[in-house]
Amino acid sequence: MKTDWLPAQEEKPVEAAFETNGVRFKVALSPYDVPQAVRSYVDGKHYIVEFKYLTDEPTNEKIRNQFTRVVVGQNSQRLYKIIVDLQSVSEHLKQDTLSQVEGAITGLRTGVGFRLGGSYELAQDVVTKRRDDLCEPLTQFEQGDSYAAFRH
Repeated sequence: MKTDWLPAQEEKPVEAAFETNGVRFKVALSPYDVPQAVRSYVDGKHYIVEFKYLTDEPTNEKIRNQFTRVVVGQNSQRLYKIIVDLQSVSEHLKQDTLSQVEGAITGLRTGVGFRLGGSYELAQDVVTKRRDDLCEPLTQFEQGDSYAAFRH
């Protein structure tokens, strides 16, 4: 079961200031790169976290590691989805799964510029802020018959 889209509004704009040749610049993240909503669900043997933006675009799937894949915008590289293979997690389902999600975002943030780094930082903040809501599908999965069959 998919959770409803949850608002992901951040109170603070993501900004950076720098100086070049004596000229000070202040830049802010485009609203098109800011996640507007987030939801999560269990689909078969996968836990999925999705992000929604002002606009959509074609996406590409990237393998992060043998247990985690990310789906990013073809042009923007915005983070649209994180897919975690539930077979990769131990009996600490929620903790391990959310660690995989957070690790995927951290991996994306490595070595990117302000725009992408800021967008990924906001995605990380949304996951942290909405952690309890995003864990609800995992709780339902744990309590269901499919979890017992899945673990054996």
